[in-house]
Amino acid sequence: MNIYSCIDNTNIDKIMVLFNSCYINCSNKESLHFYLLIDKRNTYININIPSNIKDILQISYLDMDFLEKNGWLEIHMEFSKYFYKQSKCNHIMNFSRFFIFDHFPD
Repeated sequence: MNIYSCIDNTNIDKIMVLFNSCYINCSNKESLHFYLLIDKRNTYININIPSNIKDILQISYLDMDFLEKNGWLEIHMEFSKYFYKQSKCNHIMNFSRFFIFDHFPD
């Protein structure tokens, strides 16, 4: 089972708790894999990754250069202007799920 998550760098610790809980409660641990897409590089270094998921966790970073070159940041800003209207939920990671398989092609 593959579990994917896209998260901003301020909430990585929370997703580690979720991943660890999934692992602990999974009856088929050998088939479990976690994939984490983060917005900023090297932000997970200080996060406590539970030892039981270290070997089955892959981390990648949202390619902001790609998003900018291909107009996705502009699309995000335009969408946010009308949909979020300065909401706290206005974050590029809300749209990163569209790129998850570009970062984890396996």
